[in-house]
Amino acid sequence: MNSKQIAREIFTPDLAGDFESCIDSALPGFLQKNKMECIILNGKFPERVIQAVYGKPVTCTAVKGNI
Repeated sequence: MNSKQIAREIFTPDLAGDFESCIDSALPGFLQKNKMECIILNGKFPERVIQAVYGKPVTCTAVKGNI
């Protein structure tokens, strides 16, 4: 995958150790501990944020922890 492609889904164990990411380093552990998932989307596109809030399909990456 090149730097222009969006990963549709990643799992928290894949984020263990050193990784380059826009997410806080505490997020993977938090998601695993609480058996949660979240999505990461580009806030430079306000329409994507609005779509996500209303539960509509949106271009994003799902981060899954222990689910």
